[in-house]
Amino acid sequence: MRNSRRAVYEQAITEVKPTSEIFTRVKENAARLKWRPRGESQSELSFKVSASFWSWGEKVSVFRKNESIIVRSECSYPFQHFDWGKNRENVYALVALL
Repeated sequence: MRNSRRAVYEQAITEVKPTSEIFTRVKENAARLKWRPRGESQSELSFKVSASFWSWGEKVSVFRKNESIIVRSECSYPFQHFDWGKNRENVYALVALL
């Protein structure tokens, strides 16, 4: 059973560019942010953000949905209901570099 109360933040980017170009930029900038690659397919990238004082770590996913690119950050620990803004910070950090 999935915990629907897990802390999550996501943002849609409506800028229309080829997925491959955006994914290349995402990978470069994720490396700058020191996020570890977790998985990659033609339609999705995922990264692991290390644990900190405020969280047990996060999973950041980037995928295409219709005409948008979605950047989503969620807590790695399934029972962490509060993220103290860490997921929003992850999404803003990546989007700002794109």
